[in-house]
Amino acid sequence: MRKVRIDDSEVPASACTNCGMLSDHAIGVSTDPDRERVVPQPGNFTICRQCGQLMVFDDDLMLRNPTDVEMHDIAGNELLLTLQRLRLMR
Repeated sequence: MRKVRIDDSEVPASACTNCGMLSDHAIGVSTDPDRERVVPQPGNFTICRQCGQLMVFDDDLMLRNPTDVEMHDIAGNELLLTLQRLRLMR
């Protein structure tokens, strides 16, 4: 079983692009055992905890909708798909 690293980080408050829920924290998740800390970076994907909308952090760590290319990347990301399934189970 792979170890999963989870870290909570403060980010600028921004609204979900779907439901409008405001968020000022992000939970970083990684299966890379060599990562010292998992913090949001521009271009990282995130999931709204309220509605499950997939979004991307922009250069200022504000939320935006993914581009078509990013959506293609999301489709094959097993970690994001697993997180979506877990969110639906709660």
